Amino acid sequence: MNNPIQYFVTKEAIATLTEKLNLPILDERSQDWQLEISDHTRIAEFITYYEKSTLNKDEKFALMNLILSSFDDALNMTGVTPGLWCRIRDCLISDLDMFRDLIRYWALIDEDYYEGFELTPYMRELVVQYSL
Repeated sequence: MNNPIQYFVTKEAIATLTEKLNLPILDERSQDWQLEISDHTRIAEFITYYEKSTLNKDEKFALMNLILSSFDDALNMTGVTPGLWCRIRDCLISDLDMFRDLIRYWALIDEDYYEGFELTPYMRELVVQYSL
């Protein structure tokens, strides 16, 4: 049986992204890095960095976590600039195997739609389209 590789946000990826993107430095007791530093005002910058930089898999995974958390915040707060979701979606699809579990997490497959994140409907479309 083929077991898919599981990805996690690593300390090394956090350190690299913190330096390169001038992100806030959190203390060692912090949890859920991507949630604590998400920034709905920097989504386009984060996506551009993802698209244009040479990143290893751990950095890609960590940055996508930050992008999705920030995008969800934007949907809750201010709405989003047209085109951002398309760019995020393209990044997710380009590394679908890496992001499969992350998409399923945000899609809340087994949960009632109304209890979901603002991002949930977007991710559920990917789940259906790509049979995740």
